[in-house]
Amino acid sequence: MKKLVTGVLAAALAVLPAFAVTPAVSAAEQPFGSGIWLAQDAEQVMPSFYLFYGGGIGSVRDASTGYGVPFDFAASDEAHAVFRFGRGEAETSAALAEQPDGSLQMNLSDGRSIRMTYLQPYTPEDYSKVFRMGDLTCDGNLSAYDAELLDRCLQGDYQLSPVQAALADLNGSGSPDADDLTHIQRTGFTTALAKAESACRVMLDVMEFCQHPLLPTGCESAALYMLLQYYRTDVTLWRIVQTLPKGPAPHTENGVNVGANPEREFVGDPFSEHGYGVYNEPVAQTAAQFRMGVQTQTGAPLSEVIRILETGNPVMVWYTTAPESGIIWQTQWYDYETGELVRWPSNEHAVVICGYDSSSDTFTYRDPNTGGTRTVKQADFQPVYDALGGRILYYNG
Repeated sequence: MKKLVTGVLAAALAVLPAFAVTPAVSAAEQPFGSGIWLAQDAEQVMPSFYLFYGGGIGSVRDASTGYGVPFDFAASDEAHAVFRFGRGEAETSAALAEQPDGSLQMNLSDGRSIRMTYLQPYTPEDYSKVFRMGDLTCDGNLSAYDAELLDRCLQGDYQLSPVQAALADLNGSGSPDADDLTHIQRTGFTTALAKAESACRVMLDVMEFCQHPLLPTGCESAALYMLLQYYRTDVTLWRIVQTLPKGPAPHTENGVNVGANPEREFVGDPFSEHGYGVYNEPVAQTAAQFRMGVQTQTGAPLSEVIRILETGNPVMVWYTTAPESGIIWQTQWYDYETGELVRWPSNEHAVVICGYDSSSDTFTYRDPNTGGTRTVKQADFQPVYDALGGRILYYNG
């Protein structure tokens, strides 16, 4: 059985160079359960969190905020590990035990039990990210909260764990002191200021609206309605639908499957579950009849969407009803007027982007299919957006 004593760990960490903490043991000596794990049923502790663990040190971090608590590794063998975090009345210990399905069972000293699944190895790079000198909350930044914890420690109101004490000793004096507090305060303020200056956060007050049950396939009309209501335009959803050009749904004529072209008109009937949809140009022609200043683009980069949002204007974009499935190109027919082949993307949808946050790199949009709001990472949003041609529609104020 491998034994790591927390006092030895603290002494080892205290002499490490500033701004990074490296593993206390080599990769070959990684204790049982080393890696990054995600809690699956942690509602009773926090909505979702990650366990960063290995090399004798680790942290538990909230998956949504990034804030975490470093813990002290106590011991491990081939199938178990024990660690503790907090001090005094707030101290909690936890034991990890491997399960037959490869997951970890985390058993807390207060009787709570949490199942965790493995995500990826815990590498030396993770140590430098999670255990930055001065970062007592293990959220990757020096902040006012880190300074508050150290200040409370120096005032005698809070006891740092050995890992936290090592991280707080920025000047290498052997223990945290007032100079370390001043450094964290100054760095945290500068970091916060830089983030505030560079961050872009936009959230526009676009109404939520559900297309169902009136328009089972009329998401484009519903999205345009939300867009127009943002500008308090006096128009009804019924009028929008009636103004939108429409053509026949795919059907067989002389043995050939023919139908309308979504680049020119709505395919089918938006009041029917068997309707299809329409692209941006016909919608822009409709939108121009209710308000001046409508603009539309195909092939627009997401940076253009962000630029428009920053001007205070929401953006209607072509996306999908099923982000987890993406776009499936399995339906096609011939344009009943030109004979051109039309390929239709299943799950095609139109939504209204109303928000963007550069700090989390996310878009927020109103979804007429659910009548609600969804926030999605730009990296997850972009593939489907690009697959549908980068289609956007908006008004210039």
